[in-house]
Amino acid sequence: MTTYTNRIGYADISDYGAIADDVRDNSSAIQAALDTGIPVYVPGTTSSFNFATRLTIPSGAVFFGNGNAQSSQTGLPSTLKYTGTGTAMGVNLGGSTTSMNSHIRGLNITTTQTTGGRWAIELNSATNVFIAWNTIQNFTKATGASGAIEVSGTIGADDITVFHNRIVNNSTCIHQGTTGASDVISGWRIIGNQFTGSYAAGGQDGALQIARPVQAMLFVGNDVNANANPNEIFFGDLVNGLVLDGNFINSTAAARNALKFGGTDLKGISVQGNFMYQSAANGTGRAVWFSAAGGDGILVRGNFINLYATVTNPAIDPGGFNFTNSDFTGNSINGAGANLSFGTFGASSTGTIWPYSLTNPTYGTSVAIDRSLGSTFRITATNNTAFTVANPTNAITGLPLMVVIRNTSGGALGTVTWDTLYKLSTWTSPATANSRSITFVYDGTNWVEVNRAASDVPN
Repeated sequence: MTTYTNRIGYADISDYGAIADDVRDNSSAIQAALDTGIPVYVPGTTSSFNFATRLTIPSGAVFFGNGNAQSSQTGLPSTLKYTGTGTAMGVNLGGSTTSMNSHIRGLNITTTQTTGGRWAIELNSATNVFIAWNTIQNFTKATGASGAIEVSGTIGADDITVFHNRIVNNSTCIHQGTTGASDVISGWRIIGNQFTGSYAAGGQDGALQIARPVQAMLFVGNDVNANANPNEIFFGDLVNGLVLDGNFINSTAAARNALKFGGTDLKGISVQGNFMYQSAANGTGRAVWFSAAGGDGILVRGNFINLYATVTNPAIDPGGFNFTNSDFTGNSINGAGANLSFGTFGASSTGTIWPYSLTNPTYGTSVAIDRSLGSTFRITATNNTAFTVANPTNAITGLPLMVVIRNTSGGALGTVTWDTLYKLSTWTSPATANSRSITFVYDGTNWVEVNRAASDVPN
């Protein structure tokens, strides 16, 4: 080994015998540099520094390189290729105490696809870890769980930053698949990453699969594109304090969901300002799905959702569960089939705002009103046949309902009958070419009139 004394404040793995020839096993040389306790530099090369044995990232380590493998970059990437079969880099893997303050940045971390490494970076009992400006690719072991970043053990990993990485062509991107763990994942910041091209080995989810309880996580400004099924993003039990805002999420498989909450105890969740796009024709996936329980303080607002709503499943699906003090308004849902923009809420939901949207129910002798489809229902009566406005379905206490009756029949309307749960004074139908509206509020038993148009309004 040749040691250079003119390096100030860091160790170069080349000084410890590492050679970038895409052949030599550099495990010992790289680990020796990491064990010095000073920042460790991986130089940019035209080939890769191969290593076959897991690297242990110590507390306080700074492991850095020139940058990742994007072709637009100037200079050479700092490429580490793992040729082993387990985890490539472990932060306190197997340790009994917490490993703190480690940085992994500016590296191109790869492996021999399908036959090589299981995980690129595994976090066990780690806190304050900064993973940034890396490319992590090709961790796609053919059998079993594998991917870019794994959280393991019963203590977990807290205060983790995953920032501006390219995480591409892995089985999954960020994974914690153990349910019922004793600790929670807390203080995670996942910001500005590219998550693309995952392969769903072992039924894993694409960009993010977190079965462990979560407290205080940011998932903001990420590009989630064409990842694994069944879900692009999955959370399990006990999610308290999640901000999932301003992401681009694109699914290319017909049955793939963009975001699924598959557990219970959901509190303080914001899903806002995302662009969710289903590019598969006639897809059955949902954009946002609560499959096991409702929640308290849930915001699903201001998202642009394209081609998720189908004749099979709604774009936003509350699963028929109860929500408290929640808001599901202001979403732009496009490409809906059979009016399935929204699923149903539980009848005991309180303080929850549904979408305030205009729905045009089918006109006939009985007109169905499904409150989960919107707040305003415009009935266009095209002839003088008598009809009944049916009792609304999917009612929640305290929610308003406006019914507009629009006369385009060319004459007087037939008798309008309000079903048994409507409580109102005598109804006067509009003259031809005019409309009248009436507003009700559900009191838990009946729909009680609170307001109406005093006179006809021209169509």
